[in-house]
Amino acid sequence: MKPTQIVWWRYGKEYSEHSFQVSSPAMVAEYLDQKVARARALPPEQQRCWEVDGELLVERADPPGLGNNYGPDTRFHYLVRQGLLAIENYYSKPPYDRWTWYIHVADIHFDRARDCWISRDMFADIMVDRTGRQSLVQDLDDTATALDLGLLTPAQASKVLRTTDAAVGAIERGEFPFPELVRGQAACRELGWPG
Repeated sequence: MKPTQIVWWRYGKEYSEHSFQVSSPAMVAEYLDQKVARARALPPEQQRCWEVDGELLVERADPPGLGNNYGPDTRFHYLVRQGLLAIENYYSKPPYDRWTWYIHVADIHFDRARDCWISRDMFADIMVDRTGRQSLVQDLDDTATALDLGLLTPAQASKVLRTTDAAVGAIERGEFPFPELVRGQAACRELGWPG
């Protein structure tokens, strides 16, 4: 394992949390460069992301408990090949508190020019209950809006839907947590992260 940096790209919401918009390539580059600069400014003791291998990254919430839905045991597992960012120990308020995993369909890749990983949120999300046997798909309307606006090509939208379907199918077959998540959990323990 080695320390690394990852930037979470809220694709289509670079400059607005309220609605999707198409940003120019220059605006996207500025947004990503600013996020990379903030990540690099953190002192070494606040390092929170580790590359387990080229297919798996793990990250802890920093500071632990940051945000309404994160606690000190919240972990982010980036499954590069599957195109999934799985948040473990996600804390929702009732009536959603039974869903303890929140999975974002994502385009995760290493950006050589910025020398860091990028996780581009691809709109569709999956929630998994604490038993790991039931799932709830969310934000397909966001996927449709992204397609309508031109943020996604038809081929990209197809990939998002197929990735979502494959993950839900695996959950229904009892294959959750995925083997990559089990490896990620082991890596978190090896790093000495509480939880």
